[in-house]
Amino acid sequence: MAISENSKNRLKQYLLQLKKRVISCLLNLCMIQMTN
Repeated sequence: MAISENSKNRLKQYLLQLKKRVISCLLNLCMIQMTN
């Protein structure tokens, strides 16, 4: 089954957003750990 370019781009954008969210979550956790 071929994935259209549109779907591929959407998936890429979704993964980028997810990565950013995960990274910011991890950074926040690190900050919380350091301040405690």
